[in-house]
Amino acid sequence: MTMQWLIFTQSLTWFAYGLTGRKLAPFFYVMRRK
Repeated sequence: MTMQWLIFTQSLTWFAYGLTGRKLAPFFYVMRRK
């Protein structure tokens, strides 16, 4: 896992967090882990 990938995933998580609030953020997180 590279630093770029970490920043990329964090950016995506924050993007979804700001867009949908706290409801869909965990959903995206779980989806990415699967």
